[in-house]
Amino acid sequence: MSLTKKFATVVAAASLGIGGATLTASTAEAATASFQLCNYGSDYVVSAEFPDLGGFSTYAVSPGRCTTTSVYTGARFDLRVRHTNSPLTFWTHLDRTYSSGRTLVQTWASFKSFTYGKLPY
Repeated sequence: MSLTKKFATVVAAASLGIGGATLTASTAEAATASFQLCNYGSDYVVSAEFPDLGGFSTYAVSPGRCTTTSVYTGARFDLRVRHTNSPLTFWTHLDRTYSSGRTLVQTWASFKSFTYGKLPY
């Protein structure tokens, strides 16, 4: 085998190795997991919006209810909180779902003292 053919074989093998590593990383990033949103508040409905998924959002969740959907692990989301007796609405800052598995988001308190927490489950 000539030196040129040996070099081409080594370059091709290295390219396949790099491509395989890239494919593996892409596959891991595309994994889906469960996202659950529970509203334990008193006077608002809440939904989660995923801007990286074309603006996909969950159903609006009333007080005392939950909703579950599948999203990509590590997906960015923010919460839209709408007062039940008025047109007042606000958005939370962007957050991310857990990249290691399922994400549970729980909301508490009232519209004026809204708070939420994120847990793996």
